[in-house]
Amino acid sequence: MSGVYNVSASIPHFAVTDAILRLALRRSVATHAAGVETPDLTDEGLAELGSRHFTLGCAPCHGTANAEPNPVARAMYPPPPALHHAAEDWSTEELYWIIANGLKFTGMPAWSGVGRDDEVWALVAFLSRLSETNANDGRPVTWRETPSDAGSALRFLVPERNSVDFCAGCHGDAGAKPVDGLVPSLNGQRRAYLERALVEYGRNQRQSGMMEPIARALDEDERQALARRFSDKLRAPPENGDKQQIARGRAIAKAGAARAQIPPCLACHSERSSDRFPRLDSLSSDYIARQLALMRDGRRMGTTYGRIMTTIARRLSQADIDAVAAYFASKRETPVDTASHPADATGAP
Repeated sequence: MSGVYNVSASIPHFAVTDAILRLALRRSVATHAAGVETPDLTDEGLAELGSRHFTLGCAPCHGTANAEPNPVARAMYPPPPALHHAAEDWSTEELYWIIANGLKFTGMPAWSGVGRDDEVWALVAFLSRLSETNANDGRPVTWRETPSDAGSALRFLVPERNSVDFCAGCHGDAGAKPVDGLVPSLNGQRRAYLERALVEYGRNQRQSGMMEPIARALDEDERQALARRFSDKLRAPPENGDKQQIARGRAIAKAGAARAQIPPCLACHSERSSDRFPRLDSLSSDYIARQLALMRDGRRMGTTYGRIMTTIARRLSQADIDAVAAYFASKRETPVDTASHPADATGAP
């Protein structure tokens, strides 16, 4: 090769080269997205969750309808396109494929949370609604119902990575639930577990395209401060659920299932167990079921704790998972005096 062709990002392609590349991109995405099946995206909470990642992960490069992207992104070639009409340019299946896999030679990265299709679909749900509203004020946006607007509106979220208010934007706080059932409430969660989870996300040991960049930016003092402040808050209220399903989940949680070699959940997840195990009571059934499914599918094997749970989750049927999730979501633990009841080897209540 002579090296005569100029690969500088400041020099556009020849018109014919640009046309060929665009055609190849379109056909490649359409071909590889052909087998994708779109789930139900009607949940407004899912779209709001996607909007919050858009604020942090997408808007700096892609901008919004009325605001320019970051100057560094504007100097890229090809420049990142505006996304407020993405759903008109691409099908939901194609949007999913692009977000999940990225695009070569464009600067568009693949989704960093391996196996987290649920997160990718949240962003697709948001983008599919972005062209439906004229409420975009030109700044990075989040999806939120406002009292002054009967429809979906977009508002600005000021990111403060070490602020409980920033985290509460997704995880909720004393006055608001998490944006979606797939997001856990952190209120009243064990401090040591919260610190461990943030470390695991930051080290890429636990997968989440949304949590990994946030956790990676935290130092030890910030992790401890966040864990302490959330652990001091009151737990979220429990859910109501199907009584028969809850009863089945209670039986598994308390006694396990000997034939399937499933130990009791409460052996590790009771109030008397190690504070490095999460409290499950009052977490949403959607979140618990999703995490068990990730473990069952081998998506949380980056830590010793995850590998232990993967072994157990693979022995659970989907009906078992749904039942256990319903039971813990309906449960409200009464905290024990840890000084009088230190965690023992089994953690049994």
